[in-house]
Amino acid sequence: MLKISINETKDQTVLRVEGKLIAPWTEELENAWQHLAKTLGDQALCLDIRSTTFVDQNGLRILGKIIRVANADVLADSPLTRQFAEQARQIEQNHDERKQL
Repeated sequence: MLKISINETKDQTVLRVEGKLIAPWTEELENAWQHLAKTLGDQALCLDIRSTTFVDQNGLRILGKIIRVANADVLADSPLTRQFAEQARQIEQNHDERKQL
């Protein structure tokens, strides 16, 4: 089960991802992100993964893309969620390096 919620204030938008980020729900996050990216503008994005319990490879790729494209701050409060954030950043960095070759 995956829950995706978006909370907007005048200062920032929070994209909260809760539960297991696995297929077919990775597609739902991708769709939510694409819609949000169109409306985000210059507003700061905070990616809250504190209640995320598992992330597959495609989920890590999507999280990494969100972090990179929006320069998002990541809320991760446990060793597990901090590991998800680091893996997402690493996957996206490796993807960018391959594109440069």
